[in-house]
Amino acid sequence: MKFLHWIPSLLMVGAMTAAAANDDPRDLIHRYKLVKSKSAALCQHMAGVYRENFKHPWHHESKSSADGDKYFGMLPHELFKALDGVPQTPSDSFDLLLNKRPTSAEFDAVPWLEGRMKINSYYSPALTPRREFAPILISSIDVDNDGRSEYFVKLGFMASQPRNGLFGWGSAPIDAIRIYDGEAVKNTDFSRFESRKHQENTVLSEIFRTNANTTFIRPLRYQGRWYFHAYHTKWPEVETTHGLPSKESIEIFQIDRGGAEGAPRRMSMCVFDVSTMNKHGRR
Repeated sequence: MKFLHWIPSLLMVGAMTAAAANDDPRDLIHRYKLVKSKSAALCQHMAGVYRENFKHPWHHESKSSADGDKYFGMLPHELFKALDGVPQTPSDSFDLLLNKRPTSAEFDAVPWLEGRMKINSYYSPALTPRREFAPILISSIDVDNDGRSEYFVKLGFMASQPRNGLFGWGSAPIDAIRIYDGEAVKNTDFSRFESRKHQENTVLSEIFRTNANTTFIRPLRYQGRWYFHAYHTKWPEVETTHGLPSKESIEIFQIDRGGAEGAPRRMSMCVFDVSTMNKHGRR
């Protein structure tokens, strides 16, 4: 009965497989290794922020498991301050959650306002036939640190951890960001925003274009300057059982006016390689 000696091993393998199968990717513990630094103070500080506050960067909320109308124990109007006349709903708030949590003092410094955009001015009505307005987030910040504020506007949102199925994108939408100079959107009603009626700052907006590898960007403030947290991914060439990117990293960049003739210049300040493990110590 030599096969009896195999039984403990088989049971162990089966248990490990079952445990792995039941692991929710949102529960993976994330670790951050600083691999590039152009500012020891900034990068070491943010390393501590990520280590303490970003162990689980993908929120555990979902439309099916939320506490009634609440996310993170907060009602929609408690998540983000809204412009006058904007009706805040749990359905709309769900799209915005990754801009709320995880957080720290650096991310809380962003003066977000929740607004609305007419869908037919940006999205295809055929995709959302019964919805006239979509949520947006607006913040007046000094994007390029030149002493003058711009409007940083998120018109589309990455709402969940990317998974395979659409390689390069994952299965989640990606951020859509536009930058507007103050005069370009002067007296604009951001509760009924029509983006095509306003001229964006194309040079700054181009810096924030998201794509297959950069899917999510959040502003943050550190020692009086504005920086940006960018999430980067690489995808395997074949489907995987866990469905996650083959490589993840976080970059912190800033923009200044150090380019030719004072043009905006994007400067990468810190890069963190991201590794993950589950509660069993495995990916």
